[in-house]
Amino acid sequence: SLRTRPLIVGISGANNVGKTSIVRKVRQLLEEQCSVTVLDDEFRVAATDSTKDDAYSTLCSQLVRLQSVSGDVCIVDRTPADNLCFLRLRSEMADKLYTTLAPRISSMLRTFDLQFDVRRSEETFDDNTKFVTGPERRQVREYLDELFSNYGISAVRLTTDFSKFEESVELAARRVADAVTTKLGQR
Repeated sequence: SLRTRPLIVGISGANNVGKTSIVRKVRQLLEEQCSVTVLDDEFRVAATDSTKDDAYSTLCSQLVRLQSVSGDVCIVDRTPADNLCFLRLRSEMADKLYTTLAPRISSMLRTFDLQFDVRRSEETFDDNTKFVTGPERRQVREYLDELFSNYGISAVRLTTDFSKFEESVELAARRVADAVTTKLGQR
């Protein structure tokens, strides 16, 4: 029998908005119904720092891992769009790299069955993370918006509220799980 490719679900967004928390919860919600594979946030897996080389390595590693996904559903925690935007942030040749890679990455993203974009309800970009400053997070958010707009990538917006984080993650995860269940039912 022919093997059906997994339903691919992309979760995008700047650092520290709740993507991984949403992905964990979606996995819990879906695991009783189907086989779920999660491609963990490649930046967390591959990066030892946040240089141009790390960003390039992260993007390449993720693209390779996407070629062999399995299960009924594959959830991508931080998509190639995010990693492309981090590469753009870290590269001195950002414009040339970006203009070369953006059409190809965007074309691949349009093959995802579902795409979600996570944002905070109130984002000040004041907090730094281990590898990214607040202003760099803001820049990545702007790059993502530009990429989605310029290349026609449609993503459902999910919002997390850090004053009621668990509740907002639960609501966002249920939206994703419901959309996945609907798509699976259409197959």
